[in-house]
Amino acid sequence: MEILILGIILVALMAYVSTRIKKSAARAFEREIIETGDFRIVKPEGFLNPISENSEYAFEAYSKDFGEDDAADYRQARAIIKIYKNPEPGENSETESEKTEKGVTLQTFHKILKNDDKVYELEISVLKEYREQYFDKINEMLNSFSLK
Repeated sequence: MEILILGIILVALMAYVSTRIKKSAARAFEREIIETGDFRIVKPEGFLNPISENSEYAFEAYSKDFGEDDAADYRQARAIIKIYKNPEPGENSETESEKTEKGVTLQTFHKILKNDDKVYELEISVLKEYREQYFDKINEMLNSFSLK
């Protein structure tokens, strides 16, 4: 009888912990405003912003889902911000291009913002076949990316 009671308590505790983990994971993919000392950007719903002290990027976010077939190793969409020092003279810019890596076609969007001593480059890549699905989210990131 005591073993049965302990078993019931253990199962209830496992169910509680599992529910808390699922809720935390779901919150990680919610829309979020990311602000640093230098810039601000909106991370759209469906993207995860992993926090890593060893990241080579000032910001990184990617979709939960991967591509299919040849693109199975690629996230459907990914965004990064790189920072460079000592910018060349020039204007802020926004461009769109297409590139192919390992037989996989990616649409790439760039937004470059400059201040006196740094260049901030937002690069958003999306698998070509998912471009329409992520169109609004890409625009939200591009439009929200600004310097402080």
